[in-house]
Order: sequence, then structure tokens, then C-alpha cells
Amino acid sequence: MGRLAKQHEETELVVVGAGLAGVCAAIAAARRGIRVTLIEKESSPGGMAAGLRHRFMCGLFTNSASAPRKYLNRGLTEEVCRQVSSRKAPVKMGKVWLLPYDPDRLMIVLHALLTRERNIQVSYGSKVISCSLQAGSIQSVQYSCFGKLCQFNAAVFIDAGVGILLDKCKAFIPLDPLKRQMSGFAVEMDGVPWDDDLSFRVPYVLYQAVQREALPLYARWTVVMPCAEKGRLYLKLSLPAMGGLPLAGQTAMAIVRILRQKISAFSSAKIVWQAPDVFSRDVDRLDGRYVFKDNDLLVGKKFSDAVVKGSWPMEFWDLKRGPQYRYLNGDHYELPLRSLRANKVFNLFSAGRSVSAEPGAQASLRVGGLCLATGEAAGNAAVDYLKNASVTE
Repeated sequence: MGRLAKQHEETELVVVGAGLAGVCAAIAAARRGIRVTLIEKESSPGGMAAGLRHRFMCGLFTNSASAPRKYLNRGLTEEVCRQVSSRKAPVKMGKVWLLPYDPDRLMIVLHALLTRERNIQVSYGSKVISCSLQAGSIQSVQYSCFGKLCQFNAAVFIDAGVGILLDKCKAFIPLDPLKRQMSGFAVEMDGVPWDDDLSFRVPYVLYQAVQREALPLYARWTVVMPCAEKGRLYLKLSLPAMGGLPLAGQTAMAIVRILRQKISAFSSAKIVWQAPDVFSRDVDRLDGRYVFKDNDLLVGKKFSDAVVKGSWPMEFWDLKRGPQYRYLNGDHYELPLRSLRANKVFNLFSAGRSVSAEPGAQASLRVGGLCLATGEAAGNAAVDYLKNASVTE
């Protein structure tokens, strides 16, 4: 799991969040000789990709007519994906190319990658409480770890999670809670013989239930897909942005009751696993030196300081209209380094869902493949910041 962090210690870089972005940020910096502390509120890495047991990695390839042979972003993105997937080639779903992967394998791979890096120490079960600023720079973060108050002093910081560090140092773009995308939740069910017709029948049955007000509107956007294990399937739910775990559990049970009543294949079905939490697609985003715009994505804009390439469409999960897709015009867009660096806090960077972007653009940048890429880019940018600072000193 990586070298465990002590309660009080000096480090060079603190990364908050051990999802795909945070793990890549930590590894990229550590491989360049920087001492890194990785803070994660859960007991293991993987974030949303592991917590929701996703089956497909999105945002890795261009939306070409034929199967793409190369990853848009190489480096750690390709390294991780080649280890978590048994397939060498992606599969097409609609207009996009996806890489199937095993979520259990993802956990193993991320653990192994962190463990190999001697420059990384990990503090699991930790939640950021506050940070100390001086002269426009973060000096330290204070966090709770299994009930104990801890602190890390560092020269540079990366928020690769849900924006909690951005919030603590007031370096975020205010977002209207009523305009946030729906959050995600998932359950696995046993005792359901998979039939391809279920991918059509389940949404139709849920649509009918919503129409007669037996289920809330957002239940209509539930997605069903088979699991690798025979006789099991996966239900991916979407919930109001402010909905918590109790609402998620209640909604899942209501959906299962309807499916048992209306589809014979579900008559003996039971929930055998559920996500440990509700995961936000939308989080507070960095007030960056450049806010990546929706139109930048749609026109496939390129930048002189580009650090990441993307081709995934704007995938915005609207509470009333469900998933809304807008595709870019061209092969790919580029994300500038300025969108990873804070505008007013000199030594703060972001990666993953919290990069500096407008809502539609963030709805593309938040997917797994781009979290991997922005994480590596932020880790490298943090190292460059440290080296430039040491030169000027």
C-alpha cells in the first residue's frame, strides 16, 4: 500500500486524493526524485473508478472510425491501462472507444505501483481539515488520521480529489449546487441470468415506473450491464448531486422491487454488493491561471503549453434530461498547463475532476483516462515548480 505516513513529517509534495489522478501525480513526482505524501480518506486507492467498480476506462483514444492503435496520452496512462486490462485493443460503444478492465485488478495494480516507489508515503483513512497559508503559498495541511490530528509541511501541493484542499485555501470557482451533474452509485446483483435484451427492458420498465410516479425521475437514468461473474449484473444509478448514501440505498431497493415485479429474470435477484459511498461527478474546480472553456473543447483548441490531449465528448449528467453528449469538432483538444495551476496560490496544482474548467469541459476531463493523464501532468508540473524555486533561491 506504499510506505505509511507518520503523524508529523516534512515532505516536498503533498497530494490529496488517491484516485486515478492522485496516484499518477504521486508516482510521476516520485520517479523524478521528489519525496511525496499521498493523503486519502478511504482505506485503499482507486477513487471513483474502484468505488463504483467501473468496467470501462474512458477518454483514452480518439473517436476514429477504425480502432485506434495508440493512446492519446502515453506515459503513466498507458502503463496503468496495459496492466489493468486483458485486452490489447479497445471496443467501440456508440461513437467512442473504451478499454474494458477488471476493477479488482485495478486495485491490485495501483497498490503495486505505489508500493514500488520508495519516495511515496501514504496516509489512508485521512481527511484534510485545514491548511496554513503565508504570502500566497500553502505552508502545511492539517488532517485527521484515525482520530489523530496530523500535519504535513511541504513546498508544493496537488488537489487530485474532490476539491477539499481548494476549498480550504479558497482557490476554487464557486459552483451553483443546483447546476451540478448527478452523482453516481452502483450495486451488483446475483441470481439474474444475463440476456442482452435486459439492456433495453430494464430502462423501459424503469421509465414506466417513473411515469406512474412509482420511482423518482432520476431512476430513469439507471444503466444495467453484465458482470464478469456468471449470473451477476451491475446497476449504475444516478442521483441528485446533493443526495447521500441513505437516498442511494433507498433508491436502489425501490428499483430492485420494481424489477422483481416486472421482469421474470429478476424474480430471485438479490443485491450482493453496493458502492461504499455516493461519488460526485461534479466537484469544486480550481480557480486556475486559465479556465478551460467549453468552446475550447468543442473546436479542438490547441495550446503552446499543452500537457494533456483529450477526445472524450462533454458527458453531462443532467438531473431532468439525463446524460447529454456534445462531441468536439476534430481529432482532439489540448489542455494547457495553466489549467492545472492555481491563479492566486503559488504552490497549488490540481488534477482530475478539479482542474480549472467550465462545466461542460469538466464533463469530459473528469473521465478515467483523462484523470490518469492530468494526474501525471500535475505531478510533473509540481516537480518543475520545485526545481525552479530551488534555482531562484
